[in-house]
Amino acid sequence: MPRKSREDEPGSIHHIFDRGLAKRTIFENRADVRYFLSRLAREHRRGRLLTHSYVVLANHFHLIVESPLGETSEAMRVILNEYVRRFNRLRSRDGPLFRGRFGSRRIKSESYWWTLLRYIDLHPEKARIAASAGVYPFGSANHYLQRKGPRWLTRGRVEDLLTQGLCDYRPSCYERLLQRPLALAERELVRLRMSGARNGEDPLDLLLSAGPSRVREWMIDQAAMADGTRPGLAVVAPSQVIARIDAARRIRPDWYVHSGRQRRDLWPLALAGLLRDACCLSLPEVAARLGIAVSTAHARVAVHRDLMNRSEEYGTGTAVIIADSLADFAAAAPVGRQEQTPVGFGEPSDPKELP
Repeated sequence: MPRKSREDEPGSIHHIFDRGLAKRTIFENRADVRYFLSRLAREHRRGRLLTHSYVVLANHFHLIVESPLGETSEAMRVILNEYVRRFNRLRSRDGPLFRGRFGSRRIKSESYWWTLLRYIDLHPEKARIAASAGVYPFGSANHYLQRKGPRWLTRGRVEDLLTQGLCDYRPSCYERLLQRPLALAERELVRLRMSGARNGEDPLDLLLSAGPSRVREWMIDQAAMADGTRPGLAVVAPSQVIARIDAARRIRPDWYVHSGRQRRDLWPLALAGLLRDACCLSLPEVAARLGIAVSTAHARVAVHRDLMNRSEEYGTGTAVIIADSLADFAAAAPVGRQEQTPVGFGEPSDPKELP
């Protein structure tokens, strides 16, 4: 099967990540990290990568990079190949070091960009290998919390986003960004996006500023997509959908539709349908979440999609669930940006402290 396209176009921005094979340590000391970062710096000088954010831990790394020439894949291939050759040579070993082809997800949403910055920067603090993001030496937060940093760290875009061009950048701007910890739902959403679809448009920014009627239109479009792989990019986390439906069900326990002589409970249909279409879980994942058979999940999703198209009451009710879930991300906007573009997003990590 051919590999999926990276969507590597000039000017595109990517979240790049990789982990050691079998979660083994890939950065054993500070010299390893410095060499890896030196390779990033060299690709910056060559004009093939602009690094906006990064964190390097013992067994994995995360980067937010821009591709000025559309050559991100080639630049990362060179960086990782040279790093593995050096690592193996110094330790008299051979064979692969990373678990496979590096992960790359294109960033098309400013809301996702903001959440991903927090996700990357707060990794050391969450893993309890640093008291705070700002004191960890192998992450970009350490530099943004100061006036200056390495020349190859492209600070302008992040700093402009933080200040919105209204004032000069100050480290306190970045400090405010890091004041809000990542919620479970934010971590879930990042994990889904890292493991899910690579291509396609990102509707998150549009939906965050939309009302239930526009959300319903988007959900009808999602319902029209065929089963198979995940139907695009997740916009809310499963835990949010489950919590919102539980709360709505307590307020309105009797929500039914008549089908012939039967009266069918709509809440299980909505739950399965939203996990599929808004959280973009596969049908086996929906079934596992709900403790039901895959065939039952498939049937519930099919009825949900049919009702989305023909029942205004059902469509509006489920759209309100998603709109309320999206509002949770809007509330997570950095201090001073709640009136502007809202934010939304982590992945549990198991890094080891560098010696």
